[in-house]
Parts: sequence; C-alpha cells; structure tokens
Amino acid sequence: IFDNAVAPAPWTLPSHASLFTGLSGLQHGASEEYPRLRPNMVTLAETLKQRGYFTVGTVANPWLSRDRGFAQGFDRYFEFWKLRSARLPFLYTLIAPLESAGLLHGVDPREDKGARLLTALGTRTLREVDGRVPLFLFMNLIDAHPPFQPPAPYRARFLPAEARAQGIDPDRVSQSWTALLTGDISLSSAEQAVLRGLNRGEIAYMDDYLGRVIAALKAAGRYDNALIAV
Repeated sequence: IFDNAVAPAPWTLPSHASLFTGLSGLQHGASEEYPRLRPNMVTLAETLKQRGYFTVGTVANPWLSRDRGFAQGFDRYFEFWKLRSARLPFLYTLIAPLESAGLLHGVDPREDKGARLLTALGTRTLREVDGRVPLFLFMNLIDAHPPFQPPAPYRARFLPAEARAQGIDPDRVSQSWTALLTGDISLSSAEQAVLRGLNRGEIAYMDDYLGRVIAALKAAGRYDNALIAV
C-alpha cells in the first residue's frame, strides 16, 4: 500500500499515458492540446508482447480508445462503449419487468458502467489463454467515476440515516460538479453525505467484481505467480 501516491495528472488520458510509458506528462505530451498517445511512444503492452506475453486490454473510459492510440501493443482490446451499443439480450427483455417489480434481483446492464461486462471478458481471457503463456491483462473500470449511480443493492448500502430521516431523495441531489465548483449551487452536509454514500456504493460494486478477477486468477492457476497492481 502506497500511503503517499500522487497521480501524474488529474484526469484519465495523461495519467494512463504515464502508466503505459513510465514517462511524465512533459515527456509523453498527451494532453488536452494533443489528446492521444503518440505512436512513437513505447508502451508497457508493447514491451511485454516483445517478451512473449499475450496482451489483453478491457477499457470503460472512452479517453482510452483505440483511436487515441492506447491499444498499442495489445493483442485484444475491448472498448466497453462499443460493446454496450449492442442490443440487450432477448432474455433480459423478458425478465426486466420481473426485476422492476422486485420479484427477481439482478443488475440492470444499463446501470453498469463496465465492471460486469469487462470482468466477464477478463475472466474469459484467463480461462481461454494457455496457462503456459505469460499474460498481461489490463482492466480500466470506471464505476466509481461520477455520476455516482450504483446499481441495487449497492445503491442504498451506504446512504446515511440522517439523509433518510430528512427524506432526501438520492436521485435529486445535484451531481453537477461544474455548478458545485463555481458556487452556482451548494449542498447541505446531509446531501454531501449522500454523495459520499453513493460513491462508496460504486466502490463496493467495483470491488466485488475485482474479487471475481482474483478468484478467476486462482481458478486458472495464475494467482501464485501474478503481479497485481490496483
């Protein structure tokens, strides 16, 4: 655990450019002015692929798109927003009314920001790739990113009793970060606690799916020889 870790940038694209290249923002140049990873950059995936690794990337944040150069060195690269554009499975359209009525419990795939599908792709990779082949699996999950809308039952798990007592509807608490930063709106302490609770719900949801990846590593016999960075 790193108690004093500092991200190289306050947003996704330059931070991941640094993660992939080991370079600072001044060196790799990925920024608002040039929002992509330059093709002459040597990435971690490229380095590992040259050493015989099978490389797989699953990403939920569009800033990390193939078009922006982040698929360099990956044998497979799954972009969640493209997969999500597919029609819902026919079976789900049948059971959705039962879930809405509380007769079944599941996660609406339209509420999930990527953890469920990308974890399924990651664990499938662990099952399919020959255990003798070294594997680099990169997973970018965005579930704890605003807006905070955790699926049930994570949605209510961390909501404060104070907010419930005051009848605060979590759906009506503003999550307009620009308006909050400019002072156009303000939140009461109870409303702030609601947002923190929703954020914790998102983290718990994502954490459960990370646990499934760990379990899949163990099932594939890769856990004892794995380097896991979160």
